[in-house]
Amino acid sequence: MSKKNDNSKLFEEFYIINADELDQTSSEINAVLANPTCNLEGFLSKLEGFKTRCKNLHWAAPKNDVHVRLDEFLEYIDAFEDSIAEGTMGIIGKIGPNSVNGEQCDATNAQELAECIKSATVEFYNTLPQETCWKGISSEVETFIQNLNKYTYLFSITDFR
Repeated sequence: MSKKNDNSKLFEEFYIINADELDQTSSEINAVLANPTCNLEGFLSKLEGFKTRCKNLHWAAPKNDVHVRLDEFLEYIDAFEDSIAEGTMGIIGKIGPNSVNGEQCDATNAQELAECIKSATVEFYNTLPQETCWKGISSEVETFIQNLNKYTYLFSITDFR
């Protein structure tokens, strides 16, 4: 049985066992927590939406400093996304070809975008399993959060409005 099938089975068993004891919302949240594939696909979909918004803001930048900084930020997000996706798939197996679809992000400036990304990243980080094989992923996400703090500051000293 493949890693993906093992995780799907874990997800199904967790949901079935706990569905009667938990309300609908709690059951769905805990079922997602039991299945790292769901967490990965959801987070990657958010990152895809953030990258689209970043490119939109880049094109609509009010000043060159924001334009240039958003290009740099987009490259960083893209590299992080690839690292997390491939590292996680090394643990759980491949995801499907239609598993990731960009989610809409309504940030209207670079500072707001960085804050949205940080919020989603912290949420993802809090769902990561504690087993040793996940420590590298946790470390990558921690470093990304640190860099999001840096970009939040850097955007605050640009003319992002």
